[in-house]
Amino acid sequence: MRRTVTTLSMAALAVAGLSACGDSGDEDLTQAQTAEALLTQEDFPLEGYTRGSVTERAADAGTQTADPDDSLAALMEDADVPEECLTALEATDFGGSATTAESSVPFISETEGALITPEMEVVVGTAAGDSPLDLLNEVNDACADVEVTDANMGFTMTFSSLDNLDGTKITVAIADQTVEMTMAGKTEGNTIVAVLGQGVTQEDVETVVNAQVDKVNALAEG
Repeated sequence: MRRTVTTLSMAALAVAGLSACGDSGDEDLTQAQTAEALLTQEDFPLEGYTRGSVTERAADAGTQTADPDDSLAALMEDADVPEECLTALEATDFGGSATTAESSVPFISETEGALITPEMEVVVGTAAGDSPLDLLNEVNDACADVEVTDANMGFTMTFSSLDNLDGTKITVAIADQTVEMTMAGKTEGNTIVAVLGQGVTQEDVETVVNAQVDKVNALAEG
């Protein structure tokens, strides 16, 4: 069970290579500004989480390339999945998107005894192109419940749309256990704010997204 959850988490992180594209806007955040805009320990709106280290996009990163074997599409390629679903999943492999700026930071819960440790990866980025959150919305439309077999263990993945946020909630059911991962956020001009959450509720993800959007807007206003 833990191996399967880890595999799915890695795939979700690959999809969340996300970290970037938005629609047209007035001013793009610089790399330094994306890092400055990230929520601090004091800013984080939920109790019981500890802030990790900030990861910044390297100045010479150029075009990022995701490992296709770590994508959700790769995970599902041997399953009986409708063609339109696979096409939608393949479109969410954002590693080849050229980002102009991007920073992220994890917040990890101190909860003990959970099946998976509650965690949220908060991302602030800017780039030109289609928003990856819009592409995740398309996955919700194209993918119904999907039966997947991994290491002789069958499980079901359900992609669901979210209220008040763009993105998707992935529910993984294995035997009598259920794990949820949420990739969601909001696009403000050329800036995207996104959260990849595992073991957390949609309400908590929305709370964090809104807090991060408010901080980005406050910095933009001066």
